[in-house]
Amino acid sequence: MATEKMYRLFSIVPRKGKKDLWLNLGSMFAHGDGKGFNILLQSLPLQTGPGEAKLVARELDEKEAQGDDVPEPDHTPPPARHKK
Repeated sequence: MATEKMYRLFSIVPRKGKKDLWLNLGSMFAHGDGKGFNILLQSLPLQTGPGEAKLVARELDEKEAQGDDVPEPDHTPPPARHKK
């Protein structure tokens, strides 16, 4: 039996002098007819630049899709923003 591909959605937050922070926002999966996707967000993406928010969809492997081997999220907070 073939299983439908599932994707995890991330908001990519750039950080100066450090690796980008990948925040898990939710999931995405194809419609039954293969002509679109359902996108389920548990939170909203962070703005990555003026008028934009970068989202990345990464395909889950079989174990992740079943929930057996879900990696721990990165809880490192983004740098504080100072108001001018």
